[in-house]
Amino acid sequence: MAVQDVPDLWHRRLGHLSRGSMKLLQDGQANGIPFDAITKTDCVTCLKGKQCRLPFPKSATKRSKEVLELVHSDICGPMQVASVG
Repeated sequence: MAVQDVPDLWHRRLGHLSRGSMKLLQDGQANGIPFDAITKTDCVTCLKGKQCRLPFPKSATKRSKEVLELVHSDICGPMQVASVG
């Protein structure tokens, strides 16, 4: 394993710890976590966790105008449920 990968490995092992907390570990706040320098690489998992999306619209963009133009149905076929009695 390359020396550069060690901080990234500990970042993943410790639940994607922030850079500030990793800096505390580097300064000797914990025993048994050996690494020298924190890399500036961005963790793809952390970046995906910070993404957001647009909220759902408060009203539908298209409304049905006629009766039976839009039908909601359950497509889960007949159920084979054993009777108690």
